[in-house]
Amino acid sequence: MLMINLGMNNSSGKNKSLSSAAGLMVVDKNANDAPIIVASASGSIRTVEAVAYVVLRMLIFDEEPGAAIHANASFYDFANPGFYCEDSDEKFLKEMEKNGITCSPLNQDNFAHMDRVAMAIRRRLPNGRLVAAVDRRAQDFNYAVGL
Repeated sequence: MLMINLGMNNSSGKNKSLSSAAGLMVVDKNANDAPIIVASASGSIRTVEAVAYVVLRMLIFDEEPGAAIHANASFYDFANPGFYCEDSDEKFLKEMEKNGITCSPLNQDNFAHMDRVAMAIRRRLPNGRLVAAVDRRAQDFNYAVGL
């Protein structure tokens, strides 16, 4: 189940081109659609990237929400075409270049590059324990909505 707020106003039916929030819920089809992962992000160009990265890291690498939120991330900036990466590890950058991707460092002066605040909750089976985390930048920027 995918829920992403793309700025659609349900009452007017008009689509807005930008969104300030995105959310995603992963459910367990074998347990009456019980949610197992919920993630939300706010910001500008990095909202969808943040939610996708956090959820995929929790699913693929079995990371806890805090580790997934604070892991190095990469994104494509359509306004200033190019890939930007938080990870400056030489091995990582060489691997990206081997695949034809030049990854520039984040522009610290570009607010949109730094505006990425994510929140996530994960339900651990079989005991149902909830683990939650929020981006440590939440005090500096707007907070993630929907949780």
